[in-house]
Amino acid sequence: MKATNFLEELRESGFQVWIEGDRLRCRGTKEPLNPEILGKLKAFKPKIIDSLNKERPEPFFQPNGSLVIPFDSDPKYHYWKTGGMKLKDIGKEFSGRYGPLHIVLPKKESHEEGK
Repeated sequence: MKATNFLEELRESGFQVWIEGDRLRCRGTKEPLNPEILGKLKAFKPKIIDSLNKERPEPFFQPNGSLVIPFDSDPKYHYWKTGGMKLKDIGKEFSGRYGPLHIVLPKKESHEEGK
């Protein structure tokens, strides 16, 4: 059995599996985690963590140029938290072959323009 198949089976059975810091967390349904499931969790732990990390949403730019950093993205993008990346470092992560992407801020609309 592959780790991804095991993870799918857990979810289909109603188990919640997530990463908290560098720890793998699992919450069962009304039935407790039995020794067989615990054994598989321990055996597949590194692969499950890797799989869950790949599922995390990445920061992205909206069409208007706003940078969106999903709350459940990789903690390295959470520059507002202690130990996170700085905004300029996040920009470096988005560097492409034509250079870094620039954040374009929308223009403030003036209420006087209509007068």
